[in-house]
Amino acid sequence: MELFIFPWELSTYSLPCSNDISESLGFTNIKVDHLCFLLVVAVLVSQTVLGQIPYNPSGIYIGLSDLLIRDVGSQITTEVQNTFNSYAIPSQSGSSSSADYTFSNFQQSLALDEFFLIQGTTDTAFELGWQNIGFNVKWNYHICAKTIFNPCEDGWIQVYTNSNSSDPIVLGTSFTFDYTTQQVSFQAINTTMLFNQGTISIFVQCTNSICVIPVDDIASMVANEFIPTVTEGVTNELNSYASKIEAMWVDPQYKLDFSVNGNDFYLDLTGSIIESSNRSVMTPTMTIQFAGTSQVSTSSGTVNTYPVQPTDVPDRSLLENFDTDMAFTLTPYIFESLAYLPFESIFPITLSPSEVPSSSPVQLNTSDSFFSQVAPGLSAYPNLGLQVTLTAGSSLPSASINSSGVTLSNIQFIGQFDILASSGPIDAFTVEFIVAIDLKSNATVGDIPNQILLATTLVGLSPAALVTNTNIGTVDETGFVQLLQMLQGVIVIPTFTVTAPPAMEFYMLNVYYDTDVLQIQADLNWKAASLEHKATKTKKVLDDCVVIASLVVNRVSRRPSPFCPNFQSINPRQQIKYNNKHFDQQTQQNQLTQSSTHITVVTVVLVLVYE
Repeated sequence: MELFIFPWELSTYSLPCSNDISESLGFTNIKVDHLCFLLVVAVLVSQTVLGQIPYNPSGIYIGLSDLLIRDVGSQITTEVQNTFNSYAIPSQSGSSSSADYTFSNFQQSLALDEFFLIQGTTDTAFELGWQNIGFNVKWNYHICAKTIFNPCEDGWIQVYTNSNSSDPIVLGTSFTFDYTTQQVSFQAINTTMLFNQGTISIFVQCTNSICVIPVDDIASMVANEFIPTVTEGVTNELNSYASKIEAMWVDPQYKLDFSVNGNDFYLDLTGSIIESSNRSVMTPTMTIQFAGTSQVSTSSGTVNTYPVQPTDVPDRSLLENFDTDMAFTLTPYIFESLAYLPFESIFPITLSPSEVPSSSPVQLNTSDSFFSQVAPGLSAYPNLGLQVTLTAGSSLPSASINSSGVTLSNIQFIGQFDILASSGPIDAFTVEFIVAIDLKSNATVGDIPNQILLATTLVGLSPAALVTNTNIGTVDETGFVQLLQMLQGVIVIPTFTVTAPPAMEFYMLNVYYDTDVLQIQADLNWKAASLEHKATKTKKVLDDCVVIASLVVNRVSRRPSPFCPNFQSINPRQQIKYNNKHFDQQTQQNQLTQSSTHITVVTVVLVLVYE
């Protein structure tokens, strides 16, 4: 029987390090492996201090708090650990040029702590992982060497993190998430595991009475292949689910849930995710920004796009400094963009006398009392019908926001009034209308708790009228102003619905108005199939993401690859005593509070407008 314990050196697969490098930088008293570790960690951390990525001018911003991201990550990590620790890894068999092998009876435990999610140097690059991980994987082996006597041996292998080491093991994956175009794109780039000498060890024991195959060869094989198998497995598995991750994101060409006259309405929800300026936490607040440009797809097949792009960005502190789980921030641009929709879908409108209800106080007739007063010249054409054609004006509406609400001004349309004579329509007069309306929005939780209802009420209407042409003499403009004021009580503005996945329940909403900003702050409960939590700031993860995360963990438990005979070994006498009971206790005590997987990003961002 032979025993062999192998303490891993620092993993430096992509960062060449040597004593020459150490000495040339002046770190003569620092071990080269520690220097490499510090350099690699510095590369990761430096991504958050190289420069703050600016926000883009947009119509909609959705802030996700650092606590929300942290707690969602914590709950996913709990599910990942439970799945990994209970998963029955199947036996693995294979061969190399030097041996045939079978690995079986896998036993494993995993602990993840100090979850981090940071942004890279662009608004599509991110780094996600844990600052501290621990694991213990043990399995039996049966190996037959391809030598003259073909000796076969049995034993077991254990790969574990040393509980007495104070050095952290960092696991992280860099990835890109891009929705700057109509095609959402996710790609995992690279996964790394960083650690110092002595933090991970391999224990090999041959259980036969006579052992011929050197156990240090077995340890060398595992040492060379275990980490690459884990890191490459995580990256490959995430990329295998890229299409599903992309499909979970809101459609960048988002269809609104109402239509007019066969015309469909869309919002451009392309944009990017920006990390907050608070870099003192491992899960900084993230802000999802959407352009918010509106489009009308007409019944005739044409597409008309709001011709103005957003130009202003709210104060950064307003977007990032909120005390709730989420903050929906709307700028004047989104109201201007939405106000464009009816002008492109309703106008032009032609109203004939038969379309006016008999109960209306104003009838489209030259002898109606209203028209007799505002346009006396119509008396020359008694008791004839009037036809009105309404068209959009040449100017676009503009919006402003203050503590009282939202004001849409410069709403412009033109009314052409024609007399329906027997010989044909007669051009009577033309009136240009310019209207300003005051709106007040209120957010409530819908009957379905994963919905936010944004109801907007018209609280004020200030019309103006200007006669631009007349063929019947004087036309009193004030009469048309009074007529428009009568319409204030009958104008209804559609309610917009923001729908989150069913696992998310809004329970608190507050609406705040500031200079050119409307902000809805929201708190959430999370309810998943196996998890339920109520209002304690620890959120639960979506079922789909738990499934994906579980599959990722299952994949990284794959078998090590064939022998790598040239790995440096240590003297078998230099054994590190290891206590299984101590490891188990430490695992149980390590109740993670800040952890997650790459799927966290997809989970968190689903809180936006999603169907």
